Amino acid sequence: MKVSLSVDAARWLQLPPLVDGTPEAAQWEDGVIDGMRAAWNGALDPTSERILREALRNGIRQVSPDDSVTLQFWPDASIANAVVHVTAGAFAPDEPKQLVPLADLAYATEPVTALFETDALGSGVEARYLANVQSDPVITLGGVNYLFANDFGYVAVGVEPTLPAFIGILLEPLRDVVRSIRVIDDAEGRWRPGEARETDLPSRGEDWDTPAVTDSTLSEAAR
Repeated sequence: MKVSLSVDAARWLQLPPLVDGTPEAAQWEDGVIDGMRAAWNGALDPTSERILREALRNGIRQVSPDDSVTLQFWPDASIANAVVHVTAGAFAPDEPKQLVPLADLAYATEPVTALFETDALGSGVEARYLANVQSDPVITLGGVNYLFANDFGYVAVGVEPTLPAFIGILLEPLRDVVRSIRVIDDAEGRWRPGEARETDLPSRGEDWDTPAVTDSTLSEAAR
């Protein structure tokens, strides 16, 4: 199952399925850097360029064979960025159907889930979370996931965990991308808009195994 989407080319870069270290990947990287240099009007100094090249290589390494589209978000002329995976597919027979896009992580505080409506995909679930990704020392990162599903298949969007403050910058541009997604190769007409319901969402009183974060910056990112 394939999807199409629309992005602001000044902020979003589509990552190709290339192998890091190959001539093809190096050629693609050079082209992106040339574009950044032109768009950023001289703001790309040699130190920044080295960091940006490593960020692009890291993005290539995170492209999954399961991705329908892999994007990298660059909000402005800076080194801050985030990788976003868009996947879509049909459910296998008897495959358990996930309703909420949350993985088995060490959550720092209770994730925030809400229904999210789009014209093409119907009603899905947005899940925002903070998770502890390392124990010594503890590093807390934030993420946002989306899931639209019906009896036939699913469309999912997930952000690679990043700095919690960056989620606030990413959230609205990401929502615009999610709203633009269309299923484009469903020749048999089996895709129907999702119909997520409030009863599918976790209870706000659910017990989480990890303690709540009290740091105001982290707590704000989870709202």
